[in-house]
Amino acid sequence: MIKVLVLSSVTACLAFLVSSSELLYGVRAAASRAIPWAGKLLMCGYCSGHWIGAALVILCRPQLFPEHGLLGYVLSWLALSWFAGLQWAGLVLILRLNDAIE
Repeated sequence: MIKVLVLSSVTACLAFLVSSSELLYGVRAAASRAIPWAGKLLMCGYCSGHWIGAALVILCRPQLFPEHGLLGYVLSWLALSWFAGLQWAGLVLILRLNDAIE
């Protein structure tokens, strides 16, 4: 479980970087022009978090339900993505509140 929580934090951080940072604005804009669906994917932290989470599950193989084989990895991916989505939403909320205060 700890591995899934740590990986969800990494996923949330990467999803935020991809979808919301100024650093990758040009990449998102270029992707939107070249391949509209890819641009939408990169602009949505929740969406990109699922695919980043899938890549991390493939690379790191966290297993919440080892007795279920492949289904255990799918369930781990969904749990990881859900936790990452909560963290990503929290980051966005904190930054929006910070912008409103300034």
